[in-house]
Amino acid sequence: MEKYIDLHVHTTMSDGMFNPKQIIQYAKKNNIYAISITDHDTIDGIPTALFEAQKEGINLISGIELNAKHENAMHILGYFIDHESETFIKKINELKMSRKNGLIYLCRELKKKNINISPKSIMNMHGKINKYLIEKEILNKGYSIEPYIKDMLSFHNDYMSGADVISFIKVHRGISILAHPSRLQIDNVEMEYLIKSLKNHGLDGIEIYHPDINKCTRFFLQQIAYKYGLIETGGSDFHDESVVMGTYNGNDKVPQVLYEKLLNYFNKHQPGKELV
Repeated sequence: MEKYIDLHVHTTMSDGMFNPKQIIQYAKKNNIYAISITDHDTIDGIPTALFEAQKEGINLISGIELNAKHENAMHILGYFIDHESETFIKKINELKMSRKNGLIYLCRELKKKNINISPKSIMNMHGKINKYLIEKEILNKGYSIEPYIKDMLSFHNDYMSGADVISFIKVHRGISILAHPSRLQIDNVEMEYLIKSLKNHGLDGIEIYHPDINKCTRFFLQQIAYKYGLIETGGSDFHDESVVMGTYNGNDKVPQVLYEKLLNYFNKHQPGKELV
């Protein structure tokens, strides 16, 4: 029986609906061969997930999803990161604080437009604050998200550049992948230019199998990946059961071969740190 994977999964440690233990149980129940937990700006869920994955026989890649400066917000996935590194943890904690401060600033900007979102109330209710919880509050108050997209993007200004994110991941033995590139909302010429530039800074691959990427775009990205020697990855970007873990296009499953190729790539480029 063919096995499937999901290399883009979120937990309650960032903006997912399931905690790390539940994610592993969910993967087990749905016969997922391998996953990567890639929470936004945090690796807090990795230790528990590793313990549970070993217990349940699920292959787990330690991961993270980091923001990079771009007009429409760029996300870069880091795989196999050294989540126990003190310097890594220190920087991630700084990023988390910066992200939190940015969200508080966002709420202040929304208040100027008579959208009263209380960061304190969100924290008291959920124990955290993130963009998705703010969006939910906006919708709960009967407003549309669209008029406030510019404000939602306003706290991206202090993000690291794409080159700096890639360097940060590399310093901590990780593999860097451009996540869901179609969300950048740029044309093919700009996309190739951006990917070529990121490749020159050490980018390792592109997330090509993703629910937001249609067949035509996926074919284009595959050509770009081949042209610049980049590996292909994929995942459902799982946050909750609105999507099916291990899928990328309706019922299409993310194939196991992507996990094997990623593992081989890591072992080739990280001598002395081989994984099996």
